Amino acid sequence: MKKSLIPDTWLMLLQLEELGSFSKVGERRGIAPSSVKRRLDDLQSRFDQPIYRAEPTGVFFTAFGTRLAAGIRTSVKTLLESDEKPEPVTLTVFRDPRVAAARILPLFSKAAEEGAVSFSLTVSEADRESADLAITARIADGTSPRNRIASVPWVLTASPGLIRRTGVPYSPEDFSRIPVIFLQADRAMLKSLELAGKTARTHFVPDMETGIMLAKSGAGIFFGADPGVIEREIRRNELTVVPFFKGIELQIAAEANPAVRKLIPELRSLFEEYGKGCGGEN
Repeated sequence: MKKSLIPDTWLMLLQLEELGSFSKVGERRGIAPSSVKRRLDDLQSRFDQPIYRAEPTGVFFTAFGTRLAAGIRTSVKTLLESDEKPEPVTLTVFRDPRVAAARILPLFSKAAEEGAVSFSLTVSEADRESADLAITARIADGTSPRNRIASVPWVLTASPGLIRRTGVPYSPEDFSRIPVIFLQADRAMLKSLELAGKTARTHFVPDMETGIMLAKSGAGIFFGADPGVIEREIRRNELTVVPFFKGIELQIAAEANPAVRKLIPELRSLFEEYGKGCGGEN
């Protein structure tokens, strides 16, 4: 994995934790300390709590900043050392839910029995012109049915607005012990979803990129709705799974779980036989 894919500001943050001052980071990088401080202060402003505090004797990381840096360090190591990319499997979102249910349910039932996937199918009457079948897949290790989503380190799914419009059956209880990351633009929707105040910790971020990196650092589950960004991050950064996209695609990364991995040939066969693209006429 190329180092160029890692945001430079995140590497700079790790250097600040190591060296303890903006001037030392600037000296190592050959740039002015004020430039280092400006960039890292901008990064810190994206979060709802401080990462570090500057004092006369140096820069000291907060407890949140220490956890964040540790997660980033792990993610960076994974990106740099990984030679293989996960092979995503694409399933058609069928226009006819009866066809999809008949073909897909047995496969996911098999995986669910092995503790790998819990699933549900919903039909949205409001969006029948595009695609009327929604598939939700949750990759897990089977250790805690209530906490299935939390067992996956890097997860992206639909935005709160998309969930509300399409009726995906997420409940506040699913997130009672799980930190959740939302875009700031989705603040207003949280009240209607009854998620605000019922998560272990809620982070708000200004953009997709920050949300993805925060999720990868282990800070929580990120909700984002830009399929282009999601697909790019799967290719570049080996995201584990994209559980849900209404009318777009369901992506399952082969490395997510051994029980899921065994389903890959069957899922691929299903895709090739029963759908040639999203919203096929099946």
